[in-house]
Amino acid sequence: MDKLVVLRMGEGSFTQGFPVTLQVGQENDRPSTEIVGSLPPNPNIPEYYQGWQTAYLNLGLTTRLDAPTEQLTNIDWQELQVNCEQAAQTLHHALDRWLLADTFRPVRDKWLEQLSLQDHIRIILQTDNPQLQRLPWHQWELLTRYPFAELVLSAPTYEGIQRQSSSTAGIKILAILGSSHGINTQADQRLLNQLPHANVTFLVEPQRQELTDQLWDQNWDILFFAGHSHSSNPCDTGHICLNAHETLNIKQLKYSLQQAISKGLQLAIFNSCDGLGLAHHLADLHLPAMVIMREPVPDQVAQYFLKYFLAAFSKGKPFHLAVREARERLHDLEPQFPCATWLPIICQNPAEPPPTWQQLNQNGGDDYSLWRHDNDSAAQIVTIVFTDLVSSTAIKQAMPGLDVTTRNQQYYDTILQPHRQRVTTSLAAFGGRLVKTEGDGFLMSFPGAMQAAQWSIALQQHHEQDPIETPFGPLQVRIGMHTGSPLLNAEDHDYIGQEVDYAYRISDLADGGQILLSEVSAVLLRNAGLTDITVYDHDHCPLKGIGSVPIFEILWDNRQPRPLRGSKPSTVSNALNTDQQPANKTLSEPIARPPIEAEPPAEKVSLFSKVHRFCRRPLWSVLPTSLCLTAALLGIRGLGLLQPMEFWAFDQLLRLRPNEGPDPRLLIVLVTDKDIQAQGDQTRRSSLNDPTLTQLLTKLDEANPKAIGLDIYRDFAVDPNYPKLTTQLKNNERLVVPCKGSDSSSDSDPVGIAPPPEVKAPNRIGFTDFIEDGDGVLRRHILHMNHEPASPCRASFSFGALLAFHYLEQQSKQAFSLKFAEPNGQPLQLQVQTAQPGTDATRTTIFKQLQPHGGYQGINDDRMQGLQLLLNYRALQKPTDIAKTVTLEQVLTGQVNANAIKDKVVLVGVQSSGSGDFWSTPYGAGPTQKVAGVFVQAHMASQIMSAVEDQRSCFKIWPQWADGLWIWGWTMMGSIVAIVFKFTTRTGIVSAVLIGGLFSLCLWGIVQAIWMPLMPALMAFIITTLAVLLVRTQQIDPDHQAS
Repeated sequence: MDKLVVLRMGEGSFTQGFPVTLQVGQENDRPSTEIVGSLPPNPNIPEYYQGWQTAYLNLGLTTRLDAPTEQLTNIDWQELQVNCEQAAQTLHHALDRWLLADTFRPVRDKWLEQLSLQDHIRIILQTDNPQLQRLPWHQWELLTRYPFAELVLSAPTYEGIQRQSSSTAGIKILAILGSSHGINTQADQRLLNQLPHANVTFLVEPQRQELTDQLWDQNWDILFFAGHSHSSNPCDTGHICLNAHETLNIKQLKYSLQQAISKGLQLAIFNSCDGLGLAHHLADLHLPAMVIMREPVPDQVAQYFLKYFLAAFSKGKPFHLAVREARERLHDLEPQFPCATWLPIICQNPAEPPPTWQQLNQNGGDDYSLWRHDNDSAAQIVTIVFTDLVSSTAIKQAMPGLDVTTRNQQYYDTILQPHRQRVTTSLAAFGGRLVKTEGDGFLMSFPGAMQAAQWSIALQQHHEQDPIETPFGPLQVRIGMHTGSPLLNAEDHDYIGQEVDYAYRISDLADGGQILLSEVSAVLLRNAGLTDITVYDHDHCPLKGIGSVPIFEILWDNRQPRPLRGSKPSTVSNALNTDQQPANKTLSEPIARPPIEAEPPAEKVSLFSKVHRFCRRPLWSVLPTSLCLTAALLGIRGLGLLQPMEFWAFDQLLRLRPNEGPDPRLLIVLVTDKDIQAQGDQTRRSSLNDPTLTQLLTKLDEANPKAIGLDIYRDFAVDPNYPKLTTQLKNNERLVVPCKGSDSSSDSDPVGIAPPPEVKAPNRIGFTDFIEDGDGVLRRHILHMNHEPASPCRASFSFGALLAFHYLEQQSKQAFSLKFAEPNGQPLQLQVQTAQPGTDATRTTIFKQLQPHGGYQGINDDRMQGLQLLLNYRALQKPTDIAKTVTLEQVLTGQVNANAIKDKVVLVGVQSSGSGDFWSTPYGAGPTQKVAGVFVQAHMASQIMSAVEDQRSCFKIWPQWADGLWIWGWTMMGSIVAIVFKFTTRTGIVSAVLIGGLFSLCLWGIVQAIWMPLMPALMAFIITTLAVLLVRTQQIDPDHQAS
């Protein structure tokens, strides 16, 4: 059901408070309900907002703001990010507390009474107070409960407009791409070009006259602006930067915009910074709808918001819900761009209906999907009640009988069936309906909260006055209820939806004899005016899968409220009649069972005897020890203290894998000291001078390789005397060149290295950045990453990855594609689609982001940025055996057969004593064991090609829970060995066999590309075995002691 809610803020201030009027009604109809309340003074909120705004601006993000900003310096960005998030949380909590004020309670109660979670709600906040407009209303705790609601801003005064009729087919969009210094408006242009049924006219950095002519002469449906903009304090005037020299405000475009609005302009999208000033003046012109950014917006956030919004809106989703979906999808960007979801906001003219894609597209058309919702089954508001029996499982076990079937039958006949009769007999009298039964629980619906409360009280009173006896005393019932509009299944008349889950979760909090209810039900119950009951507020409590919500308890007959379940241990006995059974009978104690052999029932067993009997069962006695040791090892491991040992074990296992042989798809051309000296004294600024490089590229290109990787930096232009080399660098599509990203945190290379200036295509430039682990060894491959803003290297993919992609693209032709995804909140992954050999089908290979767990513990998050893989080095005698290797001299003198180059991926790199490009690998870290960077690049390219073509697995790391089970299993194994074999020679033999088995399992895992925790499991086994043996040798035999 579509609802319209108007929340009107009257004249006031944060030092005096605000009068508030709430109106609720159907969309496109007059309000059916109105109520008045107020918000108390709260001068802290503007201060909290200013604190958040300052923290946000201090992040120094690259935004679409064309106004000067002050930035803090010499402060780590992570600290700034934490400051921003803390300031946001402070503002959010302050706003929630303000909106829980007693003077605002009538408004809140009426809201809960009139609106269901299934309703589609457009909420109009009417105010001209700029501080109120800037608040993050979307974070309001009450608003977040409604999945189909969005808040929009509106001026207090508005009026409808008279439009001229238009016969133009399709949606006409005037897109202004203004000043774009330092930002990428081309992305906005590409997104607009993809819209269905849209005719887009682009004005790129236009002059003022060009813009006004378009507004006067044409009919437009949507006005779009991307570029720099800003608002002057206090947000009363907005400015857009048309081009590098001209800035305009809305007043200067007043008459042309009035003309455009009268001709049918319905929506303005300002995908730029700080747009509230723009919105104020456009509201004076009575424009139907606007989308703006309330603060400076980072360039990437603006692009993603536009992408998500256009996708949802063009598929027919309601305007306000399309904005909500796009805003919520920005949440995934918040680790990089804090508070990205706070930026988009809608401004609307309440006198005009919100725009829809179908209505804007006058030709309509049925070739794109329309978004519809059907609320017919959810139109009826009902109160859902769920009842359950306390400790029913314990009661079943304690029923008389020698077998399970007999005990279950006794339970059904004497307890469950009498209770069921009480539940169903009185339902009709209160208008209730039994929806279904689930085990011992009953789900019912009532037409209102009053009838549900009266029936629940009657059921509890019946159980108190005529109790059903159980082995633990009178039967106890807990009840939970919630009011809403769940979906009704027409086939079995069952209810579906969050309202049902709400009632279930609330009943879980109730103890025996309690009736708990949600805030909505409590409001309706208060309004019913029942004088014989009281509703007690238990404040906010967490509900699984729902969040922290207010919980209330129904009290009658002068009862006092009791703590909810979870705040203290729940007793099997009825808390209201504790004198009827032993006070120490709790759920945490063992349940009484019929004894096989008679024991003196009244004998008091001492604590020492209980512990002694427990310790006579050895396996159980070591269970707490094994769990504590497992937790300790996991904690130590989580701090990174075991990481050096785990790295050492990983490297040893890696070297023991069966030899795979060199990769036949690769060829490496080495530039040696001899090759460098052979170039003589000619002018050169890299390992290869211009004539030598020209000759090398010509030789290689003639042999027709799949790709050529030049792993030699050239951040300078070609000598004008060698135009052929310039042409080769510019036009050779096989050639991939390197660059290096800047790292402001590094002393070795804070600036970075640019690619050759002749190479412009992004798919021919790859970064060569490596990340060493703490011991200086390369074990990770950075497949994709974003560089620092000032970096001269803008490549997104690594050098080795691009070479692999060039090869795979030529192998698969049109079937090759790359796609990034984050399915269901999982880590980032790259999906590579290629042709299935011998068929017309395709297959997809997935490269998943390495997570900081498993062997990687205690790693700084900065060291795990980008899409990183654990580098699965090809199993070889030594890493330089990765491919056939030739020297530069051999290639230039024709000693290399062309067939050795044809269809290969050729890597050209330097192996010179003065290059400094040598790296430690798991195969060795000594001065003579380090390998040139070109060999590492070859392993990286080989890993990707083998994963796609040969289905060779990338390394997998177990999740934390699997590591914990594995380590705990080896602690238990050590305990069993010590207990079964005691302190004998067999203990050493069996331990050695098991340790050998552990080593073999981990080696098998490495061969299968699974990194199993070897060292933590080995430590767990040895420590547990020794500890248990030590304890057992210290035990004193009582008989020997007596003698």
